[in-house]
Amino acid sequence: MSNNFLIVMCENEVSNYDYFKTFTKIGVERGCLDLINHNQEIDLAISDFDNVIDEELGLIKEKSKKLEILDSKKDLLDGEIAIKRALADGAKNIVVITKPTKRYDMNLSVL
Repeated sequence: MSNNFLIVMCENEVSNYDYFKTFTKIGVERGCLDLINHNQEIDLAISDFDNVIDEELGLIKEKSKKLEILDSKKDLLDGEIAIKRALADGAKNIVVITKPTKRYDMNLSVL
């Protein structure tokens, strides 16, 4: 496992993940689907997965080395937990891909 981590928290406009080929990849919620759509291996899929349908969750389960389904009642946001997992797994460098939303609390929590 690399000490460089890529955390993808959403579907996004990144069209080429080649730079991150040696990174450990964590998918959060719909970010897992973005990694799958770009043929990227997911080392850890983590979220409460409340924004995916059953078929998408099945695909995420199939394409991920490790899956962690979080309780929807938690003190931290899914992205925060993903960052904590990366740090616990020895991350020295973390790149986070996300998009701002109307939920300012979520935007600020990632920072």
